[in-house]
This record gives sequence, C-alpha cells and structure tokens, in this order.
Amino acid sequence: MNNKKKEEEKSLTSGFRKRKNKEIANESFAKQLLKIPRLTSFFASTSNTVQLENINRMLDESANTTEKYSEIEISNMSNIAKVPLKKAEVKNICDLSEIICEQYPSDFANFKDVIKVEEKQFILSVGPCLPEGPFPKDDRNRSFSINYYKKVTKSGISIENTWLCYSPNKNLVYCQPCWLFSKKNSGWVRGINDWQGLSKKIKKHEISEVHINTCFILKQWKEEKTIDTMLLDNIQKEQTFWAKVLERLTKITLKLARNCSSFRGQNGSLEDIYNGNLGKRNSIEN
Repeated sequence: MNNKKKEEEKSLTSGFRKRKNKEIANESFAKQLLKIPRLTSFFASTSNTVQLENINRMLDESANTTEKYSEIEISNMSNIAKVPLKKAEVKNICDLSEIICEQYPSDFANFKDVIKVEEKQFILSVGPCLPEGPFPKDDRNRSFSINYYKKVTKSGISIENTWLCYSPNKNLVYCQPCWLFSKKNSGWVRGINDWQGLSKKIKKHEISEVHINTCFILKQWKEEKTIDTMLLDNIQKEQTFWAKVLERLTKITLKLARNCSSFRGQNGSLEDIYNGNLGKRNSIEN
C-alpha cells in the first residue's frame, strides 16, 4: 500500500514543483563547490616564492660575475702595460686596412708565417715589393741592387724577374711565388741576405721544380682559375639554372590555377601528346 501511495504522489507532482526541486539541488551543489579550495591555490604561494628565489639568485650571480670580470679585466690591462711589444709583433697584429698604409704593403715582413687566402689576394692585387733603394751594405761592403730585378739573355734581351722581391724592413731578398704557395720552408721563403754569388743563386732557383710549380699556381691565381673559383662558378651556374626552372614552374602553376585546369595527364613524357597540361605548358615554355 505504501509503495502505491508513493507512486501516486510521484505521478501527481507538477512540473513547477520538479523545476523548483532542481533549482534547490543546483544551489546546494554550488554552495558545496564554493567551500572546496581551487586547484591553483595549492601552487600559487610556492610558485611565487620560487620565482622570487630565482630572481634573487640571478641578481646575485650577475653581480658576482660583474665583479670577477672587472677584476680580470683590470689585471689583464696591468699585465699588458708591463709587457712591451716589439715592432714585428705590432706588424703581425695589424689588419689589411693598416698594412695598405705602409710604403711597401706587399712586403713579407708585414705578414705572419701562415698567410690567409684574402691576404694572398691582397698581395697579388698590390703587386711585388720592389723598392729602388738605397740598400744597406754588410760587413764586406756588399748589398742588394736593382739590377737583380732584371736578367739579360744570351741574345741581349732584358727580362724582368717578376718573382724576385726585396724586403726593406728585414733587408732580405725572397721569392714571392714560393713564399705564397710553397709548402717547403726553403731559404727563398724565409729570405736571403748573403749577397755573394746572388746571381748564381737566382739562376739556380728559377729552374728548380718547386719554383716552377709555385709560378704556375701564381698564374692560376691571377687568371682566377683556382679550384675555389671554379667551384664557385659552377655553384653560381647551378643556382641560376634551378632559379629559372623554379620560375618557369611557378608561372605554369599560376596559369593553370587561373583557368582551374588540372596538372595530370595519361603520360608524364614531354614527347607524348597526352602528357597533361603541365607537360604541354612546360614544352611550350622551353
């Protein structure tokens, strides 16, 4: 009997009453949610403290680094002031913009033992070091002469020794091609100041295998036929070719897109008449 009464009461409950009961249940659920702490509250305080600690630590480290750097800089400056620099050391740390202001910028005394590619190009563009004197004399009253810059053949023709150079800073005569391109550290690379029998030494050196090879390399450099230059030319040609290919394909794509035409065809060969719009356009562009 009781179950029947409950079922009758449920069936007799109006729609308004049902909506009211639902509103009451929602309000009670919302109040319970407000009592529960949010998830972010568990992390807010700790994250703020961690951020403050990180900021303070970074500030302390930067201050310590600045102090250490200033101490090192001051100590280095004091050490530099104590060590005197020789004239040769000053020349070695000069760049090309300072060397070009020298009276003889291509003098090998202005450069280090290992010469860079751009320095070699600079030396070749300036030309050989050929001062006209006066030249200092040694203990035996011998010295270099401008007559060594030229040689006279058996037929009486005067020819310039384009490879022979003289360093006024070191009072040495040297071979420019061997100095720039030879791997052997010979006397003509380091320089010679023994003026006795210099003509015979010049004749002996210019027929040596090392000298002939370095003169050939020097000629290639002047004609810009080095491996680096040839590779660069090939790379530039490849870039130009593929840039034109990409430009042509882009133009074809835009034309087909304007006409809402498809690319595909029954065959991808350019020689086939059923190769599609892309193949036809490409053959026309060619």
